[in-house]
Formats: sequence, structure tokens, C-alpha cells
Amino acid sequence: MLITAVLLAPAAATCIVLWVAWLRLRRRMRFAGRKKSVLERRWIFLPCAVLAGGTLLALVYARFVEPRWVDVTRLELRVTRPIGGKARFKIVHLSDLHLERLGGLERRVLEIVREERPDLILLTGDYLNERGAQAELVAFLSALEAPHGVYGVAGNWDGKFPIADLFENAKVRLLRDDYESVADGSLLLVGLDYIPHRTARELTRGASPGSYKILLHHSPEAVDALGGAPFDLFLCGHTHGGQVRLPLLGPLVPTHRYDAGRYFITPPATGNPGGTGMYVNRGIGCLGTGPRVRFFCRPEVVVIELAAP
Repeated sequence: MLITAVLLAPAAATCIVLWVAWLRLRRRMRFAGRKKSVLERRWIFLPCAVLAGGTLLALVYARFVEPRWVDVTRLELRVTRPIGGKARFKIVHLSDLHLERLGGLERRVLEIVREERPDLILLTGDYLNERGAQAELVAFLSALEAPHGVYGVAGNWDGKFPIADLFENAKVRLLRDDYESVADGSLLLVGLDYIPHRTARELTRGASPGSYKILLHHSPEAVDALGGAPFDLFLCGHTHGGQVRLPLLGPLVPTHRYDAGRYFITPPATGNPGGTGMYVNRGIGCLGTGPRVRFFCRPEVVVIELAAP
């Protein structure tokens, strides 16, 4: 009901403003009498004009400003021992690139990643919107550099494209129901395919004792697939944060339990007695099937520092 009102009010206000403008034009051209419509009364027309004008400005902002305005989110997570021998181990998390061309937005993301100088880069799916951008994706992935590597998982959108080949060409590791031990065994990365054929719990068996365990999956709904596995951190994307969010109300069209930001998963959903941290990345690009707009939901680069005592 509230969403319907939010959508209908600006539309109704715009119709009233256009109708009043039409009436006044007709009077000026002497095609109508001097009698004014009730809609021309100041207490009706002025609020409608303000609402219609504000809506127009919001649409321009959502289409041409915010989709290009990258936000850097910083998290500090405490760990019990140094990762890779470092007291502060930095991870950059990117998601939902939805690449169509290598433009200003993508170059700004690469610039931010270079400036952050991360130890590890993690990607959580949906890399392309169209086949013509495959070479651009390889160029983007090849530009990502970190001492402990770049790893990713596939998203629901990636079944349309030869993502595995593109990752191989870019020399980036794609984890499909697989794991990788990095940082001298102090960190275990587990990547589930969008439709997994192995369990998260099974893939943690390759962990060194006491290692910090990170689960990568495209969708936050994979929290149901934790199966009691003892992960410390779960990184995902998929939701785009809703792309259009209303102040105080959240996504215009809520579709996910976990739409954006930081959450905490408690036992028995996780096998970690201290709980599992979870971050849902708002992503970089926009869905290829919808309007390229963002509102109160800027593209996001997440920088995570694992800080030891």
C-alpha cells in the first residue's frame, strides 16, 4: 500500500501540473473561457508543482549521477591471530559488475582498488550484461592485482556467458564448489557455484586448524546452505541493495531477507560458536533487464580489514 502511494503520488501530481499548464495555454490562445479549474487553486497546484519538480530532479539524479558515484564501505573485523603474518590483512570485495563497456564507472573502481592496495580481492558474481563486453571483462579482471590473488564465484547471470574461460584468460581463479587455502594456510576461501553440487560443510575440510574461513556465494539466500559449517565470514551480492531505496523505508521493491549491508548469523545456522559475519554488497552495475538507475543505493566497493590483537 505504501509503495503504491509512493509511486502514484508523483504521477498524479505530474498529471495535475500538465493539465493546469494545458488549461492556461488554451486560455492564452483564447480557446477557453476565463473560468479557472479547481485544480488551479494555489493550495492544490503549488504542492503538486513541487512534487512533480522534485520527482523530475530525483529521476535525473538516479539516472545520471548516482550510478556513477562509487561508495567505499570500510569494515574492521577482529581475528584471533594474524592473517598471512600481518596484523591488518586487507580484502577488497566487489560484486555485480554487470559490465557493458569499460567506462568511467569501471575505471573509477579500478582506481579505488589500486589506491587501497589490498592483500586479497574477492568477487561474488554477475560480471556481464552482454556478450559484446567479454574482452572488456578480461581487461577489467586482468587489472585487479593483489599479493594473495584474486578469486571469484559465478552468479545467476553468468550462465549466459563463458565465464570460466574469461576468468582463465584473465588469470583469475574461479571457485566453483571448490576451496583454496591462502596466506600460508591462515585463510580458507570456499566458493559455492550459484547452484552448488557440494556442501559448504564438505568444502571446509581442507582448512588448516585455526584458519579464518570465508564463504563466497553470489546470493545472500545461500545462508540457508551453511548447513552448520563453521565459517567466520560470508560475502555475497546479487540484490544490488534494491537499486532504488527510499529513506527510512529501504528498497522500493523488497525481494530479499538480506538486501544490503552487514548481518550476523548465529548458531545453529552456522557451526561457528561465535557466529558468522555476513556482508551483502550493493554491487557496481545495474541489471541489464531494468532501468539503469540507482537512488540512495550507490555502487559499492567494500574494504575489509582483518585486524589481529
